[in-house]
Amino acid sequence: MDLAIPNKNEKELLARSKQLNSKLKFLYEVKTKKELPKDCGVLVKVEKLADLKLADKFLPKTFVVVAAEEKELVRAACSKKSVSAVTHLATATGRDHTHYRRGNVNQVTAKLAAENKVDYIVDFSRILALEGRARELLLGRIKQNIKIFKKYKVPVSVASFARNEYELRNLKDLEAFGRVLDII
Repeated sequence: MDLAIPNKNEKELLARSKQLNSKLKFLYEVKTKKELPKDCGVLVKVEKLADLKLADKFLPKTFVVVAAEEKELVRAACSKKSVSAVTHLATATGRDHTHYRRGNVNQVTAKLAAENKVDYIVDFSRILALEGRARELLLGRIKQNIKIFKKYKVPVSVASFARNEYELRNLKDLEAFGRVLDII
């Protein structure tokens, strides 16, 4: 199943996903608790710890994806039972250490994710948006995160996170990209 973030263009996204023979689930970006359409999810962008409280408000029936880029926020998101999945963990900025990459995930975070049944979803559109050295850095950090998560048996997947119908990808393409990242 692929994930998309609609912006009042649900019909176009559904039509394009039908052409691609893929199943689509919508994630709505929210800042406050609001009424959501049936069978959709929520994308919560976390910039401070207080933003994580929003994930608790959508319990128990909503698929909650948290986007966090700082190490402390990633750990806090992985320790919450109300979070279904995390994304945007690695950044394409900053220098890597000599012996490891700065992907914002370590063994403690992975163990918390495994205990609380939090999945890791790789955002394909984020990778496509970068070029050159920034893309290389991000891919290396994502591959390290995948390796750590797989060690602790945390489910890892790839989704397009499309915002328009041209960013949607065929599920076979996403599976092939997952094989490159050693997910499958």
